[in-house]
Amino acid sequence: MNLSFQWKIRIVICLLSVSLTSLGMYFFYITAYQTTIGLLKKNLRDVSNVGAMLFDRDSREAIKRLKAQALKEAFFVRQEINALPIGGTTKSISPEKVKVLHSSKDFQMILHRLKMINYASYKEAVPLLEDYKETNHKGFSKGMMGAYLMIGVDTLPGNMGMYLVSTSPEATDDGWPGIPIGTLFRSFVPFSKFEHKIYIHHELITDDFYQSLPGSTPIFDENNQAIAILGVDYSVGPQLNKLNRLKWICFALILSSFILSFILSFIISKVLNTPLKILTEGVREIGKGNLKTRVAIHSKDEFKLLAQEFNNMTQNLRSITVSRDKLEIEIKQKKEVQKEKEKVIENLKVALDEIKTLKGIVPICSSCKKIRDDKGYWNQLESYIQKHSEASFSHGICPECLDKLYGNQKWYTEMKKKKGYA
Repeated sequence: MNLSFQWKIRIVICLLSVSLTSLGMYFFYITAYQTTIGLLKKNLRDVSNVGAMLFDRDSREAIKRLKAQALKEAFFVRQEINALPIGGTTKSISPEKVKVLHSSKDFQMILHRLKMINYASYKEAVPLLEDYKETNHKGFSKGMMGAYLMIGVDTLPGNMGMYLVSTSPEATDDGWPGIPIGTLFRSFVPFSKFEHKIYIHHELITDDFYQSLPGSTPIFDENNQAIAILGVDYSVGPQLNKLNRLKWICFALILSSFILSFILSFIISKVLNTPLKILTEGVREIGKGNLKTRVAIHSKDEFKLLAQEFNNMTQNLRSITVSRDKLEIEIKQKKEVQKEKEKVIENLKVALDEIKTLKGIVPICSSCKKIRDDKGYWNQLESYIQKHSEASFSHGICPECLDKLYGNQKWYTEMKKKKGYA
């Protein structure tokens, strides 16, 4: 596909502008995304660490008691456990036993601590309450952190654990299935990673309800033994919404860059193409033989210098052409003179040849006086001389021949007497 110079400039400018803008927006968005996720991870780590400190000695003793009761009531179906996918859950305690455990004093004490973490993660300063009734589903839309307690089970695979207490243990009308005590789950990472230090998952977790960044902090007893794991899910929906808006802003900036670069390319290509058109017209005129052509470009750049050189070239061509024409005329005149010289020389040669022939030995008949030519033919004397020289003849008769021819004639005798010859 053949493109004009204007379109080539436009395409190059647009591609360069959009590429640079896209590259800049990409790095800007990636930097903003990584910075945001980094801040979320730091906040999650701080909240998890502070949340673990909310569990005083009494609540930690309550965790031990509730943990023992849950393990006592749990019933593990190996077939279901083995078929459980990563992120999947299954129940291990009967609904009747779950109801009893949920109503226990230990469960309610722990649940109160977890709700305090939820409530404080998205609310402004509030007084201490006996019960924080607002569910985490309302708070999650505002960037709440959902808290829960997990425990490991020695008889289960290394990447499985059990939910001990969750801030939303019961099913709700909006479709939340609830996480009752004794719910088993298969973790994304080995459960042993949670038992010794704070762990922040490196990827976002997405389910049917929200997108979150999970973290965990071990809760130790007085013997520095992990009795449970405090899990905190940081709902990153509001932050992701901001990042999505930022992404669309980047797209809008790239589109604006394309539009502006396209407009700018039209202006630049027109500015560059105008002097090129002038130069092209000048070259076309010179091609037609009009060496008086001159181009005028009034810009203060290389195009003006190019126009000056073009005019100088035209002037030089005109001078060379004039000199060439004069030379051609001189050559033509010299050729004509040369032809004349050659013609004269040829005539001289012919004359010289004729003169040499007359000067040579001429075979002549001793009786009739005819002359033999080079081809062997006998020619009359006068014919031969006329042919081989520039001489011509006029015929007459001498007195001796008159006497010989007409001496016996009466009229001739009388004529001689009259003239006094007799």
